[in-house]
Amino acid sequence: MVLTKGNFSQLKFENLTIDLIVFFGAFVFALFSVLSKKIEMNDISLLTIYFLTASVASFISMNIFSEFKTPGLNTITPIVINGFFVNGLSYIFWIKALKIGEASFIAPFVFLTPVLSSIFFSFFLMNLFTQLTL
Repeated sequence: MVLTKGNFSQLKFENLTIDLIVFFGAFVFALFSVLSKKIEMNDISLLTIYFLTASVASFISMNIFSEFKTPGLNTITPIVINGFFVNGLSYIFWIKALKIGEASFIAPFVFLTPVLSSIFFSFFLMNLFTQLTL
């Protein structure tokens, strides 16, 4: 609906492999959201299991399709920020919201993510630029 503005005749699959990967990723995230609401477990424990499972799967696929490289010191900070804030805290809030509210009410808030990310990123860059120029 977003890509074609409701005109599905304009929908073209030019790279089927990429289209299938994107569709599969969206399907898995939808499955994750639906099943997370049904599991009766502490949110942090549940998220820990999810991330440990994803880490093992990522490690296996990395060894199959590429090679392991130790991250340098300049990449550790972004990795930790991404892991803790972008993924860790955001998923805890997402699971909590799904458990206390109706999914049909909460789901549209996903569309605010790119807008809020742009705003926060702009503030972050402005703050970083100000720090560097001082």
